[in-house]
Amino acid sequence: MPTTSAVFTPLYAPGLRKVIFESYTYREPECDRFLKQGRSKRQYEDDYQMAGFGGVPEKPEGTGVIYDDPVPDTDMRWVWTARGKGFRATHEAMVDELYGQMRRMADSLGRAFRNQKEVDGAAILNNAFTNPAASTTPNSGYDAKALCATDHALVRTGAAARNEPTVATDLGVTALQDAIIDFDKVLDESGVPIVMIPRLLIVTPENGPIASELLGSTFKPYTADNEINVIQDAGLQRLVSHYITSAKAWFLQAGPEDHDMWMVWREKFMTDAADDFDSGDGKIKGYFRKGEGYGNWRGIWGSPGT
Repeated sequence: MPTTSAVFTPLYAPGLRKVIFESYTYREPECDRFLKQGRSKRQYEDDYQMAGFGGVPEKPEGTGVIYDDPVPDTDMRWVWTARGKGFRATHEAMVDELYGQMRRMADSLGRAFRNQKEVDGAAILNNAFTNPAASTTPNSGYDAKALCATDHALVRTGAAARNEPTVATDLGVTALQDAIIDFDKVLDESGVPIVMIPRLLIVTPENGPIASELLGSTFKPYTADNEINVIQDAGLQRLVSHYITSAKAWFLQAGPEDHDMWMVWREKFMTDAADDFDSGDGKIKGYFRKGEGYGNWRGIWGSPGT
């Protein structure tokens, strides 16, 4: 149903001093800091991973070398979700309104799409501890495990690897130190140690002050022993996410070159406007199509908190 003159009745009277329509200050984008951005020109995309070679066996004199093959893992298909929204106003409402609220309605539509992008991006973290179901959680990794789990199986060896504490822990000195140590012990799919350096500490507003104390204190927080705060040397940056739904969840993430968390755009946000010939009504709509998710679990470490 189009917006009619009745909705804007107060806006037709000259002298209205101030009109308030979503006159807030909005936050800068957040998910762009923990998701890599990609583009696709296809109806879907397939990702595939294999395990390379691990150890090298001894070769006795006079014998041939042993030939080995990479070990295939499962593939992952990226699918896209389309979202759209718009509004419609009568010709009379547009012509008679005096205070620019039609333009502000268009601005509000843009903010709605920006907010939806943040909600979609944070869903990866909000679902990080739940085993995905392909029917309801697309774009969710090679190994059919939650993004953060204690039992990721290495493709070649079958050994269990983790990017979640065995027992859920709240953010604190010891918990963050343990997470950094786990980063230092990450193996590839063949069990070979790799370099994986954490760069970003992602927290909720509730954990924001604690994160600042952990990263900014010269001495270890919450003690009176003047111990050096070794976490300060890790060079971590703090990101407060206002879209993580659990107050106590927190995450540690490697740099963009090492993690595999993505927002892939099939069609970037676009708008279109048109007039209805018969009625003169004006219409404006917004639309985008994309997918967000992850392939490899490495590069992110998380705890749901207690």
